[in-house]
Amino acid sequence: METFKSKTEFIDEVETGVRAIFTAYMKNSSVPPATVFRLEGFIQAGCVLGIFTEDEAKKMIQSAWEVVFAQPFPDSATKSIMIPTMMQRAPVHPSTNA
Repeated sequence: METFKSKTEFIDEVETGVRAIFTAYMKNSSVPPATVFRLEGFIQAGCVLGIFTEDEAKKMIQSAWEVVFAQPFPDSATKSIMIPTMMQRAPVHPSTNA
């Protein structure tokens, strides 16, 4: 586990993690849900510890999205601290020939 010496290091870690997830999505790579949930929890901890506010956290996520995808942030993701997922759907094949 990493120890942060300053708020700036903590914020840098959040921004790097969010960008990494979005970059993986941009490359059509999958990201384990645990990775996303862990980072969301890390962000929530930053809010609880007073490192940034919930609004600042949402803006960090939104900013990373807009930089990586070059498109507007989804409105559905603005209501809470949430890292939107953007993965391709798995192919679905019928289980019977009916």
